[in-house]
Amino acid sequence: MKVTIRILFIIPIVLFSQQSNKNNKINTDGVNKRLNIAVQSGLITQKQADKRLESYLEKTKSGDRKNNIEHRFKRLGLDNIQEIKSKLKDNNITDSQLEMVLPVMLRLIHILKDQGKDSSSYPRITQHLENKIGLTEVQIKHVLKYSHMLARRLR
Repeated sequence: MKVTIRILFIIPIVLFSQQSNKNNKINTDGVNKRLNIAVQSGLITQKQADKRLESYLEKTKSGDRKNNIEHRFKRLGLDNIQEIKSKLKDNNITDSQLEMVLPVMLRLIHILKDQGKDSSSYPRITQHLENKIGLTEVQIKHVLKYSHMLARRLR
């Protein structure tokens, strides 16, 4: 019985937390209400409710995907995302392609930083850059070379 109540309590919070309101502001009223109900019914303590609210606010604070990728680069230690974007744009990579290239670069930098392998040994990344994003061979070489340079800078 308690497990069912907990599941019924958690599912709406998860669903509610994934929805964004019309103004892209953090709406904590519903989450607060559900957490207060859980505290009053004895499912969780006030301290646990405070931790959950803090966690929810931290997760929703990052904003849209564009800001999230910038945050991920900063967490990795690459603070100047604008410099990275301008270097890629100098090689005729469009804005729409740029939004798809940055997550690929991030993944490649992680691999190169952790494993130290050569970027040419990743044919799936090359195929993705060519087929899904539509980069030319010269642009692909630039992305791989630049990712390799950034990864070396982080070691």
